[in-house]
Amino acid sequence: MAAPIPPPIFILPPPPFAILPVGAYGISYDISTNATERDLPDGWNSRRARTYNQLIALLNAAGFDRHQYSDYRSLATTGFITWATMWNLRNINPPMKLESTVIGMKMQFYHHAFLFDITADLQLGGAGAPTLRGPTPANLVQQAPLMGNLLPVPAPLVAPPVPLPVHTRASQSAGVPINWMR
Repeated sequence: MAAPIPPPIFILPPPPFAILPVGAYGISYDISTNATERDLPDGWNSRRARTYNQLIALLNAAGFDRHQYSDYRSLATTGFITWATMWNLRNINPPMKLESTVIGMKMQFYHHAFLFDITADLQLGGAGAPTLRGPTPANLVQQAPLMGNLLPVPAPLVAPPVPLPVHTRASQSAGVPINWMR
């Protein structure tokens, strides 16, 4: 009979947590792909999706939604709940998987969660990108949330850009003028 698995140790947050206000908090994590996917004894020989799916389920259950990649945010929580949620992520299976694969685990407090978000201004058609400054892939332009704000109205190129924009690899599609807008 296998010995029972001891419960994980909970570390209390530092004293300043008692004065943190309710607000927008985030949790970011970084898990080692190598430690997850490599065969034993160098790793768990597991698909990383199994780890991420468990983490995501626990984060969602605690009220955190995906912000981007491995960043999750809750707009109305406390520092203590965020702290406890991070420690609760150790409850994925098998035991000790998170502890042996985690590269980073951080929490953030977004005092001005939306004041410093420049996403809409930075996107095509936003205040900082009112016009195309060079050849741009057509579908990226047409799918831009603020595409209707672009002036002049983007039009397909009559010839593909020569040379291609920096770091754009040559391909059959890159040579088709209608795949570019200016």
